[in-house]
Amino acid sequence: MNERISALLIYERLGAFGEVQLMLENRGIEIQIARSCGDALLRLWSEQPPHLVFTETQLVDGIWADVLSTTRKSRLPVNVIVVSRIADVNLYVQVLERGAFDCIIPPFEVFELDHVIRCATDNVMAQRARQEVGAVESTGVAPQRSMAQEEESLMDDDLQAAPTL
Repeated sequence: MNERISALLIYERLGAFGEVQLMLENRGIEIQIARSCGDALLRLWSEQPPHLVFTETQLVDGIWADVLSTTRKSRLPVNVIVVSRIADVNLYVQVLERGAFDCIIPPFEVFELDHVIRCATDNVMAQRARQEVGAVESTGVAPQRSMAQEEESLMDDDLQAAPTL
């Protein structure tokens, strides 16, 4: 089954997030947008939270650390990338020490932004796979899948079983 990757962008003004959004779209990643911590809360605590979160350092109702704290309460692992407007070594160290995946600063080089997105995506997918394996090992029961996930899995099985010409 191929899980559709999603990202939540949390910002007040588009600015550098336009570049991030374009790169995510080019990689086929589903994008959601929130304008505050409050807007992001329900999406992060949903049954299917986004895989990635890109957040500004300062938001109308909080800061990047509030976003990071909220993602820790998420049902599934989420990688947070903080987007700073200025180069600040202390901020960079603090962001990483608190558990965010990365801290990036515009202007972005295409290959560098692509590398961050690719690494963050690979990392969160591995975390989610380990979490699922751990759940099965501890309970002996695989996590329940939604009807859409079941249908997608059946379609994948049908495609693999179809004879090739």
